[in-house]
Amino acid sequence: PPPRIPRRSPAHSSSAGSPLLGFAAVLGAAVLSSLSSVYFEKMLKRPAKSSVHSAEAASLWLRNMQLGAFALPLAALTALTHDGEQVRAYGLLHGFNGVVWLVVLLNGCGGLLVAATMKYADNIVKCFAAAIAIICGMVLSVPIFHLQLEPSFLAGAALTVSATVLYARKPALSCLTLGGGRPGRTREDELPLCGSSGPSASAS
Repeated sequence: PPPRIPRRSPAHSSSAGSPLLGFAAVLGAAVLSSLSSVYFEKMLKRPAKSSVHSAEAASLWLRNMQLGAFALPLAALTALTHDGEQVRAYGLLHGFNGVVWLVVLLNGCGGLLVAATMKYADNIVKCFAAAIAIICGMVLSVPIFHLQLEPSFLAGAALTVSATVLYARKPALSCLTLGGGRPGRTREDELPLCGSSGPSASAS
């Protein structure tokens, strides 16, 4: 049988936290996540044309495979760094049963749904969907795990739902092209001017 590996005590696994360092880490993660979401949406909605004449532009499935090719080495390096002894002793898939594979399948389907949301909607809708999913998970935890919701969570959930409704009911945008039809101006010189098509826009 494989050797038993002692568990690390909580004193070694936890360290003293710094509020400033934590806030900086959260802020950096938010900035990087927003930049990557916007760029990924741009890639999906405006795919670069291939230099080969007969080749087609990259599809949604190919973009996901490209992202997975970058994420897989990083995940493997993280697993070997933090759990290298367990992986060498018990194997990479130790403990994987039917429930775990079901979770893996659900996560894979969730990734495809996120990519489809970015392609056919936008990254703001994806963020709202993630927030609503967190709220639904917390609500389901009440009868399953007997979790007691705090007032701060209820206030945050109400703000999230209100923001989602307001974003869904926003007025449509109407765009006018400036500089069109003038001599010596090309299509690249034309600037779109977008504004709300609601009552305030019509009054102006």
